[in-house]
Amino acid sequence: MTSNRKLIGIVAAFAIAFGFAIHGIFNHDGRVQDLDKNHRYAAAFVTAVDDSYSAANRGKVFQVRYRFSVNGKQMEKRSAFTSIGRDMAGRKFIVMYQPEDPSNCRLLTAFPCADSSIVNPPQGWKDVPAECGPDNSLRGR
Repeated sequence: MTSNRKLIGIVAAFAIAFGFAIHGIFNHDGRVQDLDKNHRYAAAFVTAVDDSYSAANRGKVFQVRYRFSVNGKQMEKRSAFTSIGRDMAGRKFIVMYQPEDPSNCRLLTAFPCADSSIVNPPQGWKDVPAECGPDNSLRGR
């Protein structure tokens, strides 16, 4: 009888963990869609680029840490990239964020800001500012 209870407990724990994993996958997709539908832009300062290893990518990835502000609130985030180098640290790039939830954001590495003194308006920009344009030299590294 005791072994049946243990088995039931293990199966229940696995089912709960599996449910959370599935919820996370679908919730992530929803957040991406929300960001694509409704977003603003801000300049983000890249504070560090660290080497890391990704089993999913089977190789080196770069963990890019960055910060930006929205309505006076400082956001600190990080993203993983496979083809970006360390020279991003200390520079500003455009970040796309969801106004209702600025933690839902995406760093746009193809949009570096030429003017490092650029300041974000409190509620961000509707469009990418002219000082921060596409730079194809950052792609494919």
